[in-house]
Amino acid sequence: MRASPTYPCNCILLLLLFLVYLETGATNFHDRSCSPDDLRPLYAFVRSLHRGIRDWPAGNSTRCCRWPGVHCAPFSPSAVRVVGLDLSGKGLDGVLSPSLTGLDKLSFLNLSSNSFRGSIPPELLRLNLLEVLDLSSNHLSGELPPGIRNLSNLSRLVVSSNGFTGNIPDVFHDLRKLEVLSAKSNGFVGRLPTSLSSCSMLTVLDLWNNSLGGRIDLDFRRGFMEQYTNCCEQLGLPK
Repeated sequence: MRASPTYPCNCILLLLLFLVYLETGATNFHDRSCSPDDLRPLYAFVRSLHRGIRDWPAGNSTRCCRWPGVHCAPFSPSAVRVVGLDLSGKGLDGVLSPSLTGLDKLSFLNLSSNSFRGSIPPELLRLNLLEVLDLSSNHLSGELPPGIRNLSNLSRLVVSSNGFTGNIPDVFHDLRKLEVLSAKSNGFVGRLPTSLSSCSMLTVLDLWNNSLGGRIDLDFRRGFMEQYTNCCEQLGLPK
């Protein structure tokens, strides 16, 4: 009797081993040491605060992917980089440190609901991989830096409930992936920047409780804003 071929079994075994490898790799990369390129700015950020960050080590720890709020991803078999920082509502007090610019793979930054003061450092807007930037519900002030134009991958920009003043800069021409812009409850004045018309993916524009005026001279025929009518009513401006 002819023996049955064994290659189907071998293929199944190899597939199982590969799946185990993927599962183990996805689990264990959090145990690897973080890149020094990420550790330096993280520790510098902590030193800029009036108090440390709860459950973060005081020093000498290299496994930053295990720290609360730090999200990592493998960039190669031997390199793990920080791609997200979610420190919302952690009671952080201080100024925004330019050291965060060192997290050059960062795509998600949420520092909302803390007590940060001062202005947004222009260096922070060099993180051109950022997709989400949430600085809402702090005590930030000054004008929005024109360097926002550098964040071409941004889909969500939230700076509401701060003390920002001046005009909203007309620098949105290249932010074509922007879906959400929330800047309510600040001290913005002047007209809406016409470059917002370039944001064809914009679905939420929330500018309530500012001192904006004039006609809304925007053209959203290429996109659809779910809150466009609501925005006009809240601003008291003609549609």
